[in-house]
Amino acid sequence: MYFRAWDAIQFDRSYGMMGGQTPITYMTMSRYAADHGISGSDFTVFRNFMSVLDGAHLELCDEDKPPSRG
Repeated sequence: MYFRAWDAIQFDRSYGMMGGQTPITYMTMSRYAADHGISGSDFTVFRNFMSVLDGAHLELCDEDKPPSRG
């Protein structure tokens, strides 16, 4: 369930002009959870897991960026 959820919302984030990405927002996670009947303590677990998964994704993206000049 978590990986399907992350796959569905992974691109709902802001992208910077220099290639940076922001984390998936609370509103995106909340809307997905509401649409799929995830609430209460289940939402807390869902949100925590999505944040960890998304954080790992962002770390991998940072590793792929070329070093900055300057």
